[in-house]
Amino acid sequence: MTAGAISGAQARPAAGTLLGLSEKLAFAGVLLLAAVLRIWNLSINGFANSYYSAAVRSMGMNWHNFLYMAFDPAGVISLDKPPVAIWAQVIGTKLFGFTPFGILFPQAVLGLAAVIWAYDVVRRTVGVWAGLAAALALAVTPISVVMDRHNNPDCMLEFLLTASAWALVRAIPKARFGWFSASMLLAGLSVNTKMLQALVPLPAFFLAYLLCAGTTWKKRAIQLCLGAAIFAIVSVSWIAMFDLTPADSRPYAGSSSNGTMRDLFFGYNGLSRVNGVVPNAPGVPAFSEMGGLPGTGKPGLLRFSDRTLSSQSFWLFPFALLGSVAALTGKRGVGAVIVFGGWAALSWAVLSVSKGIIHTYYAELLVTPMAVLAGLGAFSLLEAWRDGGWRRWLLPAAVLATAGWQDYLTAPGEIWQLRVAMWILAAASLGILAFGVSVRFGAAPTALTIAMAGFLCCPAAWSFATLSQPEAPGLPQAGPPLTHAAPPPVQTSVPTDPALLRYLAAKRGPEKILAVTASALMAGPIVQETGLPIVPMGGFLGTDRAMPLDKLARLVREHNVRFVLSTQMDMMSGDAARSEWVRENCSIVPEAKWRAGAPGSAGTAASSVVVFDCQEN
Repeated sequence: MTAGAISGAQARPAAGTLLGLSEKLAFAGVLLLAAVLRIWNLSINGFANSYYSAAVRSMGMNWHNFLYMAFDPAGVISLDKPPVAIWAQVIGTKLFGFTPFGILFPQAVLGLAAVIWAYDVVRRTVGVWAGLAAALALAVTPISVVMDRHNNPDCMLEFLLTASAWALVRAIPKARFGWFSASMLLAGLSVNTKMLQALVPLPAFFLAYLLCAGTTWKKRAIQLCLGAAIFAIVSVSWIAMFDLTPADSRPYAGSSSNGTMRDLFFGYNGLSRVNGVVPNAPGVPAFSEMGGLPGTGKPGLLRFSDRTLSSQSFWLFPFALLGSVAALTGKRGVGAVIVFGGWAALSWAVLSVSKGIIHTYYAELLVTPMAVLAGLGAFSLLEAWRDGGWRRWLLPAAVLATAGWQDYLTAPGEIWQLRVAMWILAAASLGILAFGVSVRFGAAPTALTIAMAGFLCCPAAWSFATLSQPEAPGLPQAGPPLTHAAPPPVQTSVPTDPALLRYLAAKRGPEKILAVTASALMAGPIVQETGLPIVPMGGFLGTDRAMPLDKLARLVREHNVRFVLSTQMDMMSGDAARSEWVRENCSIVPEAKWRAGAPGSAGTAASSVVVFDCQEN
C-alpha cells in the first residue's frame, strides 16, 4: 500500500468501485495472502476436534441425522450446538470425501469470504485503500487464521455476523429494507450456529439502524419491528422444529438438562457461560472458581489484560479505539462505527464478565470489528489530522499507544526482532508526522502506511506459525513463532486403540447400537475413525441423561446394545448405579481377546479400556 494511494483514497467516492490496476492487484494480493494462511498445509490438524468430526460423519449417513444434527450414527444424542456450521462441513465431505480437507476446506472458504465482506464494508463507507487495510488486518489476525483452519463452529459464526453487518451497513444510508431484511436473516442463521453468543452484537445493529437509517423515525421504527420479526423467526425455526418433534423420534439434545434445544439455548450455551453454573452438575462451583482454562484471564474488566487472550485478536485495539473516536467526531462512517464499534464493545463486555467456560478462541468474536474499525480508523485519523484542532493529535496518539500495547503483548515471547522492527517503524511514523506539521500535513499518509506495516508484523508472524505446527484439537490457540505450542493438556478425547476398533468392527451385528461409552471423549474418535454406532450415554462431558440406567437396561433386553466401553475413571466417577448394573449384567471381555493376542500393546491415554459384552450367551 503506497502513501500516495492512501492520500488519494480520501478524495475518492466512498462507494466507488475498484478504479485501477493498482487497487485490483492490491486486493488480489490480500486475498492471496489470506488464502495461503488458511489453506496451505490445511490437513496438519487432522480432523481437528473429534467431537465435531464424528458428528459430521454421522450426519452424512442419512437425512434424519443431518436434520437433527445427531452426534452418533444411531441418532441417540445430538451435538451441543445448532447445526448450520456442521451442515457446511457435511457438504464439504460430500464434495471432497470424509477427509480432513473435506471438513476443513469449507471453514477456510468462510474465512476468505469474511475478509471480502470486511473489505467491501469499509470500501463502501470511506474508500478502497481503507478497505484494503481492513481486509489485510483481518487476513493476518491470528485467531481468525487458526479457527479458519479448524472445525469448531466459531468460524461460521464470525462469517455470518460479518455478512449480517455488511448487509446492515448497505441498508443504512437509504434505509433499504431489502438489505436490512438480509442482515436480520443472516443474524438469525448465526443464532443457529452458536445460540446465545450470536445475540451479543445485535443491540448495536439495531441501535445503528435506529439512529442512522436514511428515513423518517416512523419508518425506521416500522422497519425495525419487521426486521426483528424476521430475525426471531429465523432464529427459533430450527430449535422449534427440533423441540416440537416427539422425543422418541429425534436425538436427545446434548449438554441439555432435559433433552430440549431451548434448555440448551438458555443453559449450557447461554446463561451458564455468564454465571458460571455448570449444567447438569448440582453443587459444583462456578467454572471460574475452579481456575478456568489457561490463557483466558480472570473475569472482570481487566480480563483482556491477559497477554494470551488479547494476542488472539486485540493487536490493533488502541488504533481501532482512537480511530473510532475520530470517526464519531468526523463526517463519514458514523453508522458503520456504531455497528462495528458496538459489536466490539458488547463482545468485550460479555467475554470480560463471564464466569463460565471461556476459551481463548472465543476472542474470534472480536476479529472482524477490530479489523473493520482499524480500516475505518485509518481514514478517519487521516481526516482528523488534516482538519486540525484537537482531533489532529489522535493520529500520533494512536500510533504511540498501539506500539506500546503491542510491545506489552509480545514481551514474554522470543521474538525481539519483530518488536524492534515494530518500534522502528512506529518511531519512523511519528518522526514523519512531526516533520509533516511544517509541510501542511501532507506526510501523514506515508506515516500511517509505515505504522500499519509495523503493527501487522507480529500478528502476521503469529498467523504464519500456525502453518507448520498443529493445534490442540479441542483448544485451538494462536501463539508466537518459535515458542508457539499447544495449550497445557486438557483431555478432549481418548485416543483410539486400533485393536479395539478392529474387534468392534468384526463384532458388528444387528444391534442398533454396537457400543455405548460414558462420554463423547471415547465415542468421538471411534465414530470418526469407523462410522460405527457408538453412543456416549452422558453426552460430551458425561453429565447428560441421554441414556439413564432404565433406558440402558431396556435397550440391552431388546438386544439393541451389544458392548459397554469404559475406563477405570468412568467406573469411579460416572453414574454409580449404571456402572454397578453393567458390572452385574454384562461380562468383561478379556483384554487379550479384544486385543487379538497383543495384550502388551499401548492402551488409551487415560487408562486401559474395559470392554463389557452385554449380549454374550
